[in-house]
Amino acid sequence: MTSMKCAAALLLAGALPSCQQILGQDPARCDQSTATVRQAISLGDFEAARQWRDYTWKVCDERAVVATLDKEILDGEAALDAKAKASAREAKELAQARINAAQKTWLEFDAAKPAERTRETLDATRKSAKRLENGLSPTYASKLEAYNLAQYEKRLAALGR
Repeated sequence: MTSMKCAAALLLAGALPSCQQILGQDPARCDQSTATVRQAISLGDFEAARQWRDYTWKVCDERAVVATLDKEILDGEAALDAKAKASAREAKELAQARINAAQKTWLEFDAAKPAERTRETLDATRKSAKRLENGLSPTYASKLEAYNLAQYEKRLAALGR
């Protein structure tokens, strides 16, 4: 009987790796899918990362790998969200600085002596204020453009009196 137990044990030991592959667990596929998940995360494609993470769960026998990938996906999304918020904040701060500069430009025109407030100096002030619109997001650029146009028309009407 011991020889039969040995034969059964050898048969089972030889069949175990192929049984794992039949069930889908394969170390090579696990490594490849893990690398693919990480590549998708680095590219910011979190939908693909989640799809590959699901595949990884099927082909990896170590669940710690999947837990690590879940954390990496969540951390990547959080980092991308923080970056987007910081970018929006920077755009808003830049727009506010440009609006302040435009206001200063128009106030400098108003502070000039009446003899110096001519159509030519008004046009030069408008050109200077208009340059501040460059490099802003379309939303902020259109707001600054509307502000500059209103200030120009107001001063142009005052010159006409």
